[in-house]
Amino acid sequence: MKTNSVELNKYRKAVLDEFLDNARLILELVGVSVFSQEGREELTDSEPSKPSTPTKHKKIDSEAKKPTIPMQTKREVKSFLKSKGISFSGAYMSYARKMTMHNYFWNNARESSIHDTWYLVLNNQERKEIFVLEFPPDAFETSNDIIPGKVRLRPDKPFYMDLNIDADTFVDLHSRINFSKYIKHHYTY
Repeated sequence: MKTNSVELNKYRKAVLDEFLDNARLILELVGVSVFSQEGREELTDSEPSKPSTPTKHKKIDSEAKKPTIPMQTKREVKSFLKSKGISFSGAYMSYARKMTMHNYFWNNARESSIHDTWYLVLNNQERKEIFVLEFPPDAFETSNDIIPGKVRLRPDKPFYMDLNIDADTFVDLHSRINFSKYIKHHYTY
């Protein structure tokens, strides 16, 4: 069988890597976790990889400890928080997971939610931590532009905020607002 060989220079590889990262981001945003970093082959200039040989399935010991799977969906996290006595009844609650390829939480909460008490739940699956942020009414202002101290609105959908919160410092990358003062609850799982 003849295959098409394609030379992949470092510039084309960078473009394709960025495309792949964006595709993963979109899949992650809609809750699809088909791809994992485990077993991912990197594109290199070395010889093409050989097809892998199938391995036999191992019998799973029913007594073996099952691996823990990080909570991924908003529903799973809400259920976990409910078991801890946290309820969002009647209040607007938005949810964000830490981005797989980046060290921040990306969220597009409704701009109208800032006029009431609202909650933002951040799930860091790498560290297995959940943060519940509570915002009082009118805690901050919004802007169509990147202005320090004002939360940026999405240019394509200005009725949504464009939050990019650093996973270590809780500082929004656009507005430079430090959201750590709004953390009301912190859980590990």
